[in-house]
Amino acid sequence: MLKELRIKNYAIIDNLNVEFTSGLTVLTGETGAGKSIIIDALNLILGGRADTNFIRTGESSATVESIFEITNSQTLEILLEHGINAHDGEVVLRRTISNSGKNRCLVNDCTVTVGVLSKLGDRLVDIHGQHDHQALLNPEIHVDFLDLYGKTMDERNKFSKKYYEYLEDLRKLEDLRSKENDRVQREDLLRFQINEIDKANLSPEETDLLKLEKNKLQYAEKIHAS
Repeated sequence: MLKELRIKNYAIIDNLNVEFTSGLTVLTGETGAGKSIIIDALNLILGGRADTNFIRTGESSATVESIFEITNSQTLEILLEHGINAHDGEVVLRRTISNSGKNRCLVNDCTVTVGVLSKLGDRLVDIHGQHDHQALLNPEIHVDFLDLYGKTMDERNKFSKKYYEYLEDLRKLEDLRSKENDRVQREDLLRFQINEIDKANLSPEETDLLKLEKNKLQYAEKIHAS
């Protein structure tokens, strides 16, 4: 479900923030009031074609951001596929287009391609208009039809959620193992350095001379850098 839509410097829109609640939402207004611009902006964030002509006059870029509540397993599957974490059951999409023609696409602050936005868009929103029946031809959506027909969508959603939680726990475990390896390597390095210092058997006078030499070198480095 779409919870929030933010549009900045897009077409005639300077800065717009729209919050949505559950149920039916209707956008009304006279012709030319900007209703289609909001749909175009939503289409952009869902992987639609970017047109620099839609950047507001006098601005160098336009940004559209949307917040969706994750209500199906398909969205989680796409996030898992690309190593993106879900934040409290939400997914935040952001896309910026610039006058140079460059695009920047983010999903939960992770950089992605337009193709990933498009895949998520197919699962999050279904925009209907003239000739907008292409989703029926997408093989990736056919499995959804099978689950709906077999009444197994709830089981699939539950499995995807549990699998996502498992991968999250696995990632945390790998992080802990990596930190343990770093600790062991750091401990070995310190032990080696201590042994080297002990082998040197420096006198207090030699230690003072080394400290003085170190200070001279650091001071010389600062002078050189300036």
